[in-house]
Amino acid sequence: LVSLVLDCASPRPPAPPVPDPALRAALIERAAKDQADMQALAAHWEDSSYHRTMHATLVANAQWLDSVVSARGWPGIAVADSDGTQAAFLIAQHADSVSAAQRRFLTALRAAVAGQDAPPANLAYLEDRVRRADGRPQLYATQPDFDKQGNAVTPPVEAPESLDIRRVRVGLKPMAEYLAQMNATNAQLRAMSPPPKK
Repeated sequence: LVSLVLDCASPRPPAPPVPDPALRAALIERAAKDQADMQALAAHWEDSSYHRTMHATLVANAQWLDSVVSARGWPGIAVADSDGTQAAFLIAQHADSVSAAQRRFLTALRAAVAGQDAPPANLAYLEDRVRRADGRPQLYATQPDFDKQGNAVTPPVEAPESLDIRRVRVGLKPMAEYLAQMNATNAQLRAMSPPPKK
């Protein structure tokens, strides 16, 4: 009888995620290093040492996040808070040179979004990033192409007739508005850049 009762007992639900301030801090610190190196590279684009430093940071961050995701799953809002999971997304988005890890991040982020533990827009960006690397049409057109004048244009997308519906569902602006904003920002940056040396 005891055995029968034990067999019929419903399994315990998994324990809820516990906030991890140390993990959150590590994610934010690594994302900050990514951004600092990116800014330094932009200011010293012709110096190859800055490219090497940026590459080393991106690889180290990707490998570290891969170990976290392999052990614990995606560091979502419940564990790393909003800014921590946003930092994890930045690291994943910039992990192009560690493509196998980036694909694992995509799988883990899908699960987190399905559990409402990460922003759907982050998944849209990473989904498109991986699709673009694979040479496949994007779903949300978050990674635009550029024409000869340097203007952002819509890249090849799957089911283009429903693109804006998909974008709005994950919290992104309609495509025309997104491109207009991006091109306005690019025009401002070009105006601020010094003229090329003759």
